[in-house]
Amino acid sequence: MKTNGFVMVMSSIALTACTAGCNWIPEEENAKIIFKVVGTKGAEVKIDDFTLKVSSDDKTYYDGRFADRPQEMIVPAGDYSAKLISGEFDTPRFDAPQFGDSLRFTLEAGQTSTVTLNCTLLNAGLKISVTNNFKAVYPVGPLIVHQEGTSIEYTYGCDKTAYFHQGDAFISCGGEIIAAVPLRNGVVTALELDAEKKGSTVAFLVNVGQAVIEEKTSIAVDSLPLLSVAQAKRLPTADSLKACVMGYIIGGVKNSKVVRAGSADYSISSNILLADNPSDSTLAVCLPVELKTQALQNALSLTSNPSLAGCRVHVQGTVLTYFSTAGLKAVCDYTVNSQ
Repeated sequence: MKTNGFVMVMSSIALTACTAGCNWIPEEENAKIIFKVVGTKGAEVKIDDFTLKVSSDDKTYYDGRFADRPQEMIVPAGDYSAKLISGEFDTPRFDAPQFGDSLRFTLEAGQTSTVTLNCTLLNAGLKISVTNNFKAVYPVGPLIVHQEGTSIEYTYGCDKTAYFHQGDAFISCGGEIIAAVPLRNGVVTALELDAEKKGSTVAFLVNVGQAVIEEKTSIAVDSLPLLSVAQAKRLPTADSLKACVMGYIIGGVKNSKVVRAGSADYSISSNILLADNPSDSTLAVCLPVELKTQALQNALSLTSNPSLAGCRVHVQGTVLTYFSTAGLKAVCDYTVNSQ
């Protein structure tokens, strides 16, 4: 099936357990499995090179190339799992689509059963293009896509598709996060980035087209897009990316320990701690924000502004390691929202 310039291959594999019509009749408690390809579309995916694994809870009966599978297999009746996969996929990278399927099934003694594996796209694809307006604002590039500690570089004019795990991918240009794009398994997302400079600010438009399920939408994103604390925590601290994060002020950090707002003798002025949920209280899910200057401490610290406890703020800075976790330093802008 070809949609929006992408070719998505749909294949089917049938696993048949039978006793009728065979030259050899198995014992009553056994079943016979015959593997057949019942449908393959497109030459891009070679089923013969896929890895097939058939196993019960305590034994593996086959694990190898689909083309090398035994034509017949006698196994005891019972519960089994089958997995067909085009290859392993661990790290996001270009030109690495992963196709396959897996399921559990039951073979009944003395009966014929048919099980079908539908080979679909298991990971998420991303293809990016930019307009001339975007190139005028960012003439140098390149675009960097970040996910789970991996960074992939898209140069202008790159027509390759990179593949990622399901979840948010963060796009940066010039050291700034300009977009957060949710990616879904089984979907190739095509992004067109547009930009317009208005005075000292840049307005972005991200046009999204998704192949396979054929959904289209447009997302207007202001520079810089607001990230949740959870999204910011997933950014690579080694890349020194500038981002704008929204969260609730729930306290601060002292001696690498979280101190909740309202604690007795609260005296932390060098940092605040942001959370997506006001009830969060661990560094694992909260974002420490360094207040390095006296002006920032006067404006945001809870020692100077105890009424800010529980308030939602937008803070722009650089994502770096802080208190041995992802944090925000070099704060250059902020907005306080009391609601």
